[in-house]
Amino acid sequence: MSSSAARNLRTPPAPGPGRPRTPARPPLRVVPRRANQAAKAPFVVLVVALLGGGLVGLLLLNTALAQGSFTVDDLKQRNTALADHQQEVQRQVARLSSPQVLSRRARQLGMVSGGTPAFVDPRDGAVRGQPTPAAAAPTHATPRGGSDSRLRGTR
Repeated sequence: MSSSAARNLRTPPAPGPGRPRTPARPPLRVVPRRANQAAKAPFVVLVVALLGGGLVGLLLLNTALAQGSFTVDDLKQRNTALADHQQEVQRQVARLSSPQVLSRRARQLGMVSGGTPAFVDPRDGAVRGQPTPAAAAPTHATPRGGSDSRLRGTR
C-alpha cells in the first residue's frame, strides 16, 4: 500500500462543498461490568454435573458390558464341555450298538440265534420255506447277578 493511501485511511476526508459535515464521535470509554458473574456459576455447576453424570453412566455401561462378556465366555466354555460330553456319549452308543457287541450281549443274556425262517404269504396264507427250531442255548451261570426268571419275563 502506498503512503498516500495509508494516510487517506487514517484521516477523514475533508468536507467538500457538496458533502455535509459529520458530527464528531464521542470518545470511547470503559463501561463497568454488569453483575452477570453470579449467573455463570449455576451454568458451570450444571455442565460439571452433566459431565460427571455422563462419566458415571459410561462407567456403569462399561461394567455391565464386561460382566456380560464374562458370562458369554463362561457359557461358551460350558457349551464346549457339553458338546464334548455329547460326542463321548454318541461314541459309546455307537460302540455298544455294533453287531459284535449286540451278539455277545445276547449270548450273555441266554439268547440263541434263530434257525431257518419261514414266511407266510398274505395273499393265500401259504407257508413258504421249512422253519427249523433254534438250537438250545447252553446253560450257564446267570449273567451279572441277575435271575433267570427276570431274563425270561416271568416272576
